[in-house]
This record gives sequence, C-alpha cells and structure tokens, in this order.
Amino acid sequence: MAKQRIGLGTTFAGAVQSQKITDLEEKNESLEAEIARLKATHLDSVEKAQLEAKVQELVKQLESSHGAKEVPIRQIIRNPFQPRTIFPLEEIKAFAHVLNEEGQNTPVILIPLAEAEKEHLWTVIHDVLFEELSTDQEKQEAWQDIRYFLFDGERRWRSSRLLGWETLKAVFRPKANLDLRRIQGEALSTTLHRKDLHELNLATCLIQQILYQHPHLQSNSSKEHPPEKSIPKILESAINRLNYIGKATELREIVNASTEEQKQWLAEVDLKTEEERQVLEVILRYQLHPGSIDSNVFPTLELPSDLKQLIQETGLEISKVNEVKKLSAERLKISEESARSLRSSVGREIATRGLKLSKVKLFVEQELTKYGVVADRKRKTIAEQIRGIKLETLQTVELEEVRIALKEKLKDVEAILKQRK
Repeated sequence: MAKQRIGLGTTFAGAVQSQKITDLEEKNESLEAEIARLKATHLDSVEKAQLEAKVQELVKQLESSHGAKEVPIRQIIRNPFQPRTIFPLEEIKAFAHVLNEEGQNTPVILIPLAEAEKEHLWTVIHDVLFEELSTDQEKQEAWQDIRYFLFDGERRWRSSRLLGWETLKAVFRPKANLDLRRIQGEALSTTLHRKDLHELNLATCLIQQILYQHPHLQSNSSKEHPPEKSIPKILESAINRLNYIGKATELREIVNASTEEQKQWLAEVDLKTEEERQVLEVILRYQLHPGSIDSNVFPTLELPSDLKQLIQETGLEISKVNEVKKLSAERLKISEESARSLRSSVGREIATRGLKLSKVKLFVEQELTKYGVVADRKRKTIAEQIRGIKLETLQTVELEEVRIALKEKLKDVEAILKQRK
C-alpha cells in the first residue's frame, strides 16, 4: 500500500475548518449583538426591515450549524433580562391569528440554560417570571421544567401559548460566552433615553441591574422586604441625605459626567451607607437622574397588581395609569374586587379609544362623580406650576434653556413691577 502523501492542504485542513467555525461564531455573535441593539430601540420602517433581515440570516446560520427541532413550550421562558417586556394583548391576539392561519414559518431562537446557573438565577428573577401564577410553589414547579430563554421570537412564543400549542420550532444559540445580564445592560443603554420605554420596564430593569452589579443586596432582602421594596428605600434615603447636605445641585451636574468622574464624586460625597453609594452608581452609569428615578420610576413597582397587568396588556402610559389609580376601593367606598374590576374596564376603554391625558382626567372624574366623589379641580397658580416643574428630569441642554427663559421672564417681571410702583 502506497504511503499517503501529506501536503500543505492536508496538514492545514483541520486548522482551516477550525478557522471557519471560529469565523462563523464571530459572525453569529456580531449578528446577535446587532439584533439585541435593534430590538431594544424604537424602530422606523427601515430599521424594522433591517432587524427582520438580520434575524432571518441568523436563523439560517443556526439552522445550518445546529439544526432546528420542536421544543415543548413549557420548557421555554421569556428572557427576564430583556428591557422591554410589555406586549399589548391586542397585538398578541392579532399575531396569534396570523400564526394560526399560516403556521410557524420562522423558528424562534433559544438560549440553552445551564443547570448550574438555575438555582442562582431563580433567586434573582423569580419575582419577574410566571406572572400568571399566584404562589411561589407554583412558580418553583414551573421553573423546574424550564430549559431555554428566548433570544428572539417572544411574540411567537406568547401567541403560541394563547393558541394552546404544545411545541415551537426552534434553533439554538450556543451557551458559551453568554452573559444575559450583561446583554440586558447593553440593551438598556441603547433604549432607556427613548420615549417608548415604559417606566415599569425601566424600574424592573434597574432593579435587576443593581442586583447584578451588587448581588449582596439580594441576600440582604427578605420576603417582607424584597429588592423591589428595599432598593427604592435605599435610593430614597440617599436622595434625602444629598438634599440635606446641599448636594442636590452637584447630583444634577454629575449625571452626564464620565463614569470615572461619577465614581470619584460618589467616593467623596458624605452618604450614610455603602449600599446608597452602590445604588446611585448603577443609576448614574446610565446617565439617569436618581431623583427622577426615585420620584417617577420606582413608584411604579408599588402599583396594584391589576394596574401592572393593565400596563402589560395595553402598554398604557404611566401618567394615564396614575389617573386610573384614583379609582381605589378606599376612595370609592367599595370592595377591592369591585375597584379592580372598575379600574380594568376603565383602563382598557382608555387604551382602546386612545384618549389623550386631558380626556383621561375627565373620564376618571366622571367615574368618581358616579360614586359621589368630588374631584379636586383647583387650578394651580402660575407660581405653583413653576415650583412643580421637576428639574431633575431634564437634560443639561433643557436646563440651560429653562435658565435662559427664567432670566428673561424675571427681567419682564421686574420691569412690570417697577412700572406699577
């Protein structure tokens, strides 16, 4: 038998194949990062087309390298680290109709969940998954079945559950080099300053990121005081302290500073606890004003469960939800069950009709009147309106514009007062 000749092609065949695999994995990772970025933003028609094309490309590559298979839906859970979790029910119903008529043409993309991670992940995310289940035991039992997180295809997953399907066709993203909470942080960075990220999503996401960066805050919490309650309390304490020592102005200025400048300022400022410093650090890293998060964002975590469900199903803006919140059992002197039913019907009608905030206020006032409650419609004075402006929510450029406008108006006030003397 002739001895086989070993040439350069044979010698490097394995290396070439290995390089092809490496190149494909890098290409996949690049695609995944771009898909995550696009999904986290409010897309125009061109960007939507780009996203769809990139998803289709990734699906084809994953199908060719790993294959596709039918996966039991009970083994799949939404990615709890995705910033955007609000999918209005009407949108899901419409998509379910299409899915039922045309079938599933595109596989969902799944992220296999390593068994070693499950116990730790459960302690971090159990409060934000299985919203339809009422007890911890039910949630724990459902968690035991979970094998995959969704990377792409949440509408298909939600719609298939609505249809009562048992399986979904799926392709799989490799486990290696995957940090879901890092992905969440990156996605949050691209989307949090856009107008369409709901405050409830932002609040939940910030809690998760704070726990990711400082996991001891999870272990320091309790059943009576979970992180969703304890972390806002830490932030409130920090804000009160900064106001007391006269550092509120510096806090506004440090929001848009570099990460290093923020860390230096936090190291020097006189806070009561290290936990206060850690919570502020995470919020400032995203160039968010902690005062605004304390006043406008974290309070959404305290909304009644029926209003949170209303937001999830309709995407109703928080300003309108706060109006619906006025229809409380205590205020209307009715049972809690009746109040929840009323809030649900009123909130859904507001969403369906697409009412503006001014119309929502009138609508809620009419409901209050039916129960003999007279709404306080006292008009605020101009001075009260000015004092009520939440300056901490404004960007630096906006603050500069306000400062210039107030200076000009102050000159006008002085001139008018001088004439009247």
